[in-house]
Amino acid sequence: AHQCFLTKQAGELGIGPKVVYTDPQFNSIIFNYIPGKEAQSKDFKNNALLHQMAKTLYHLHHSKSTFPLAVSPFKRFNGFF
Repeated sequence: AHQCFLTKQAGELGIGPKVVYTDPQFNSIIFNYIPGKEAQSKDFKNNALLHQMAKTLYHLHHSKSTFPLAVSPFKRFNGFF
């Protein structure tokens, strides 16, 4: 549920895909496709890409959105054993 909420907020801020549907019961998200690839270590040597990442993080941290803290992994797995 937490990841669904954060993904939806990122989409609303324009720094993530637009969320089309979420189902917290199954912890599922359907969102629009965004072309791209996962960042690799070599990408962090690309100054233009680093600049874009910094702009995105700046936009995120200076937004008026509030982001709840994630549940501790210890709480998440409590009761599994």
